[in-house]
Amino acid sequence: MRTIQIDPATKTITELNLTKDLNHTLSEVSEIIGCDIIEFIHLDDGFVMIVDEEARHKIGQTGFTFIGSEMIIAGKAIIAGYNAGKFENLHENIESFEMITEWISSLDIPRPTFGLIDIK
Repeated sequence: MRTIQIDPATKTITELNLTKDLNHTLSEVSEIIGCDIIEFIHLDDGFVMIVDEEARHKIGQTGFTFIGSEMIIAGKAIIAGYNAGKFENLHENIESFEMITEWISSLDIPRPTFGLIDIK
């Protein structure tokens, strides 16, 4: 399955052909991203981004954003095609992501905030 990997640690965007079907297992993506908990972020019609749900908790994690977006992603991401509730080959070209990706240093990654809620 054709996907694109964004790796802020190496500041690279590469085409990645997965050997396992994302519709049946996420183990390959989990291993590539280096995570235990996966989060899916719907980007636009036709594709979804798969990221490490806990990346902001990891010290020294670099990240990226897309120009014009307020969303900051920590750690690696895989972008896959998505249509009618199923993963599929990504048809978007790599140059599109190279043009809109900005790298974020680990110092600029907002850390998660925790708070208590008073329930009465």
